[in-house]
Amino acid sequence: MGFNRDAQRRGRLAVAARQSFALFVAAFLLAACAYIPREPFTAQEQAIAEIPGIPNARFWVDGSDAELREFVRGTALSGAISSTGSFDVLALSGGAYDGAYGAGVINGWTATGTRPKFAIVTGVSAGALIAPLAFLGPAYDARLQEAFAGTAAQFLGDLGGVFSLLGTAEVRRQSLVELVDAFVDFELLRAVAAEHAKGRRLFVVTTNLDAQRGVVWDMGAIAAAGPQYRDLFRDVLVASASIPGVFGPTYIEVQANGRRFREMHIDGGATTQVFILPDVVFATGRGLSTPKGTPAKLWVVINNRLSPEFEVVESGILSEVPRAFSTLIKASAKGTLYAATSYVGPGHFHLTFIDKGFDDLLKTMPGLQPGFNAPYMQTLFRYGYDKARSVQPWLLSVPLPGNGLKPRATIAAIQ
Repeated sequence: MGFNRDAQRRGRLAVAARQSFALFVAAFLLAACAYIPREPFTAQEQAIAEIPGIPNARFWVDGSDAELREFVRGTALSGAISSTGSFDVLALSGGAYDGAYGAGVINGWTATGTRPKFAIVTGVSAGALIAPLAFLGPAYDARLQEAFAGTAAQFLGDLGGVFSLLGTAEVRRQSLVELVDAFVDFELLRAVAAEHAKGRRLFVVTTNLDAQRGVVWDMGAIAAAGPQYRDLFRDVLVASASIPGVFGPTYIEVQANGRRFREMHIDGGATTQVFILPDVVFATGRGLSTPKGTPAKLWVVINNRLSPEFEVVESGILSEVPRAFSTLIKASAKGTLYAATSYVGPGHFHLTFIDKGFDDLLKTMPGLQPGFNAPYMQTLFRYGYDKARSVQPWLLSVPLPGNGLKPRATIAAIQ
């Protein structure tokens, strides 16, 4: 009987996934028919483009070593800012509605009394919406819960429902703008700017479709530039969380060679599922300095599953393509995590993600369907909250699924 119930549940989820994907494709094709005139610009102009008034607002994920050094000059990353205690980095991944897990983890971590004050917080996609509130500390936990497990989550339920995909991507984007706009007030900007002045950094990743490159935005630099940049701060968060084809892209005005033009930005997850370090650091092994004598710790929250989930996949594009995307996302995330563990070394790496325990919980709640709906997000939020308060909430390595293999030893450490 239990097997039959599980089989029926998997069948319902498979049908729902196929329907959602079919509507996603339809929405994507409809969005593709829309044409918005754009200013022409060259690859050379794109390479040197800056935000008017904030030349240090961003950095390419795959930028050069020289560009990276200029970007971090005068910050805690360059060793120019002194501090005491530990040097903690928090990286928050994408995950759409599963971002409720990370929000729950942050709130539960606060409840333990062991949550550090992070020197750096990074966010991608759903993680980008969590990042500013996590960066500002426990005083913003209530806002974080409201965003992912309160009335805002109910709003997202309407946004993510099946029929909402029949609307235009631009209409859905405007709904997302309004949601984020409610949380990005001038008080939040002033608080982010104040922490930025202390050398702490808040980074959010978007994908520049024109350049086909990931962009790391220094949200503190934007906040510190003044209240007139509030819309830019909000738009970067919206762009990072905008699933292509579901939400319209965000156009951000830049300047190069004395002229202005607009770049097209979408979900940061299109280039990286979680942002830990720029490509040049992994490629060269160069160190990023921490204040002298300060131990560095990396905390990674994956708002998704990492472990393989067995399923007999039906033949056909509506089954195969979503399954392939899911597999690709997991592989991409794990690749980044393996590189990070090698870089930071043993004892410095901490990881949490949505594990089998939550899937087992879902089996006991057959009426609860994954998606942008309040009941699901509230349940996942509570699961993340309870997990953060458990005896062993963090893994110290990336799990390998095959034959009981243990993660390979790491040899490098932060300089």
